[in-house]
Amino acid sequence: MQQMKTRPDLAIIMPNPDDIRLTEQVSGIDHTGAAIQVRVPVERPLTLYLNAQEIVTMMTIGDYPEFLALGYLLNQN
Repeated sequence: MQQMKTRPDLAIIMPNPDDIRLTEQVSGIDHTGAAIQVRVPVERPLTLYLNAQEIVTMMTIGDYPEFLALGYLLNQN
């Protein structure tokens, strides 16, 4: 798989497309009508609690949940 060019300082938070935990295999039909198997990203719910109170449930691909939570809280003040 071809890698995207990105700034080195952002590499820590880029999803790894080769991480099997972030995808699942599905069956499909390609543009020629042939049956194919392809891996697609899977989103999962992540519920954020603050002081034992549910704040929000977000959808995530599952990598770096701490950055997602921190970014949400910083954005909401």
